[in-house]
Amino acid sequence: MEFAISGLVFLITMFIGVEIIFVFILTGFTYILTADNLRLSYVITQSFSNTFLSWELLAIPFFILAGELIHRAGLVQELFRFTKSLVGQWRGGMAYSTQIATYLLSGITGSANAEAAAITPLLLPMLEKEGFSRPRGAAILSAAAIKGAVVPPSMTFIVYGAITNTSIEDLFIGGFTVGGLVMLSHVLLVYYYVRKDKNIKSEPRATLREVWDSFIYSLPILLVPFFIFFGLITGWYTATETGAAAALLSLISGGLIYRRLSWKGIFDSILAAAKTTGAVLLLVAASSIVSYFISYENVPQTIADFLSTYVQSPLVFMLIINIVLLVLGIFLEPLPLILMLMPIIAPLAMKYGLDPTHFGLVVCLNALLGMLTPPVGGVLFVVSAIAKVKLEDLSWEILPFVAASTLILIIITIVPVSFLLWPKLLLG
Repeated sequence: MEFAISGLVFLITMFIGVEIIFVFILTGFTYILTADNLRLSYVITQSFSNTFLSWELLAIPFFILAGELIHRAGLVQELFRFTKSLVGQWRGGMAYSTQIATYLLSGITGSANAEAAAITPLLLPMLEKEGFSRPRGAAILSAAAIKGAVVPPSMTFIVYGAITNTSIEDLFIGGFTVGGLVMLSHVLLVYYYVRKDKNIKSEPRATLREVWDSFIYSLPILLVPFFIFFGLITGWYTATETGAAAALLSLISGGLIYRRLSWKGIFDSILAAAKTTGAVLLLVAASSIVSYFISYENVPQTIADFLSTYVQSPLVFMLIINIVLLVLGIFLEPLPLILMLMPIIAPLAMKYGLDPTHFGLVVCLNALLGMLTPPVGGVLFVVSAIAKVKLEDLSWEILPFVAASTLILIIITIVPVSFLLWPKLLLG
């Protein structure tokens, strides 16, 4: 009875649009009141406060700070200038450059919405100049931004790893491969558009001198994602230590090398990072309340017993989970989706003998696709507002990119985890 009443409160508050953090809190404390067990209030309060003591979650403020420093220093332009010098001579070269640069930039921001907001005003006029329509250019940028949440230092990976006790370092390493596959699928789709539309133009070929100069000038910013990748695959430092180093490198690059960061810019970056971190950690802590009473009611075990009767294959289980997450992802943001479902689903995956890193990579990419899926994809709202494109037009243009990304989701669901962790495999 207590569980049913709490579930009803959860559904009602979600339906009427209550902020997700308050949905978690109201649901949890409804369970405490209806269960008439004051001991639960003490246990859940402890669970709430212990969230803030997590060493893994300490990586979040560092990576957010690194992204804030990079953007406030205006260093994104240098990265795009370098990639454009490499492929600008191709027809539609700016669209290719966008896919490559956002893959590299994703190793700094860790947020799809932040990346979409940063690149849309900068790159959309360039895509239009090359011959892409405004809605298609907006769709290209929306799809490119999604890599900001799947390539390390993805906040989604950090939260998933923290609440499921999965190695964040392994999730990060696999994220480079997953993000690369997503980038490849989008590049191939851009190639199809370019071949189909003869009105799309190219830029003059850059000289070797121009390529070299742009590389040297963008080298400090390129070193940040390289540093993250190298440190993780060698195991020299943890994800949290990598975050601290990335923030320091971003500060040095923006303040000392490029000399674009003032003291006010640094203070504003710290303040913005603190606000974002507080919102994320409060959301994680609030979700721990719901997670506790779900475990207390043995919900994972009940579902496991049901599935074991009808589903024997781990692959079939993965496909079912993918379908469920794709449907729910249309309505929920990635972090709430993961925080609500993983306390239930992750233990089930272990019962089927699935590798926790493999399962985490599949779940995180799946959850992130919801940010591109109409009608409530978060990235679509950001790009639509900045680009001044009707949401209906953008939604129509984004569907091929959603299909391409879903194909990558199916591929990584089927392939073994060793393929996704190939950098670590090469090092033994």
